Amino acid sequence: MKGICFTEDMFKLVITGEKTQTRRIIKDVPGYWDLIGKGITQLTAFIKPGTGEMLNVYPRYFPGEIVYLKEPFFIPLPFPGFDIIYKYTLSRANLESSYKWKNKLFMPEKYARYFILIKRVRVEKLCDISG
Repeated sequence: MKGICFTEDMFKLVITGEKTQTRRIIKDVPGYWDLIGKGITQLTAFIKPGTGEMLNVYPRYFPGEIVYLKEPFFIPLPFPGFDIIYKYTLSRANLESSYKWKNKLFMPEKYARYFILIKRVRVEKLCDISG
């Protein structure tokens, strides 16, 4: 199962249902290439102006896929009965400086608490996005 990262503020909005969409950058396409097939979800093609060279890009997430939300975590002791502590649920006053938080990028699925369903994937050029 794939995971997805958000900042702490965005994470909290996602789990309360206030944030229902996100944008992710397609890194492998130069900005001057033209988008073909806007809105296609399984495959998007870009064409290089003047040459006709095409580049196919597949989305990271697909409609119907369930992904888990990654968040910083701490495992106090590797014994049964000791629960994992999640940084985003603690108030600022309760954050222990002695905790060795594990980076959310490396959070395995087995420690996840929250999952989301991908309902729709759409590709747009940045300059075409409004609002």
